[in-house]
Amino acid sequence: MTTSQPSSSASTALAGRRPSGMALAFVPLAWVCVAVLVLQLVLGVLMMSGVGVGTVHKVLGMMLALVVLVAAIAAFVAGKQAGKMGVLGHVGGMLVLMIVQIALGELGATWPHIILGVLIVIGTFAMVPTAQKTIAAIGA
Repeated sequence: MTTSQPSSSASTALAGRRPSGMALAFVPLAWVCVAVLVLQLVLGVLMMSGVGVGTVHKVLGMMLALVVLVAAIAAFVAGKQAGKMGVLGHVGGMLVLMIVQIALGELGATWPHIILGVLIVIGTFAMVPTAQKTIAAIGA
């Protein structure tokens, strides 16, 4: 009687694959989110200083939410290709936080908006290595 190591058919099927389609956009989209978020941070500080950039901050925030939506789609595709769907939870959570952030801004809830903004900054910076690890896992 021979005993063999159980092989995971999913990992065997994924070995040697390369990212394709929308998955290729995941890492660049994560970097775009970081760049826009840094600009948002600067605009927020300017607003707190009394500079009238509220409209730009608002429009850029909505554009950032759209970029995060596209990044969530890319995360879904990359996660399917890598066999790691946990990445969708991270990016999907960021999308939900962005929607709440927009609502807080529209309601004029300044301090909750600022506190959630800090949490979004942390989560968005963490999105880049998460995206890189997911893409690296596709070919592993």
